Amino acid sequence: MIHKIRRYAPALLRSLFLLWLTVTISFLLPRLMPGNAFTILEAEAESMGRILSPALVERLNEFYGFDEPLWKQYLMSMKGLLNGNFGISIYYKKPVLDIIRSRIPWTLGFVVVSTLLSSLAGSLLGCFSAWHQGSAADRTLYTSLSFFSEIPSFLIGFLLLYFLAGRGGYFPLSGGQTPFAEYGSSAEALRDIAYHAYCRYSLFSSPGWVPTT
Repeated sequence: MIHKIRRYAPALLRSLFLLWLTVTISFLLPRLMPGNAFTILEAEAESMGRILSPALVERLNEFYGFDEPLWKQYLMSMKGLLNGNFGISIYYKKPVLDIIRSRIPWTLGFVVVSTLLSSLAGSLLGCFSAWHQGSAADRTLYTSLSFFSEIPSFLIGFLLLYFLAGRGGYFPLSGGQTPFAEYGSSAEALRDIAYHAYCRYSLFSSPGWVPTT
């Protein structure tokens, strides 16, 4: 038991250090930049012909603790994270934890479906390549996939979104479902979700199946 603790303790400490470093950098970067979130909100409001009064901005800064010294903001932020309190979202006006919870089912769905699609596509293409080993089709497939495997997955995703959704209009750019849609059956709902998710599934699946083949 002690041997296992000594074996895994350094890796655990490194992970905790990297987690702390990531949280600290994420905390410091926005606060070291000129202005704050409400400076951006003021600019957006002015562009739409609205004005945030100085009194309102002052109250918001006080509510979110931006009027406190940086070290105190950091301690308050760390205390909140340790207690599972991520604060209130400035943009959505809701607790951050509630927003994360609402996104978890969609995230898990994307991960599971993308993993299944990448495994299926990789297996099928791998079998095809092995069955036609040494043929022109095998060499073409290998060369093509080797080329695409060198392209960052996020770039492939942007290209898919740009050509299929942005310019082509074949798929929506955002959203998981059609707003205010009423479905006659579960199949219609799944079809609508798949329609909205096509480009994102392609983005998440492409890194998995390219190296497999």
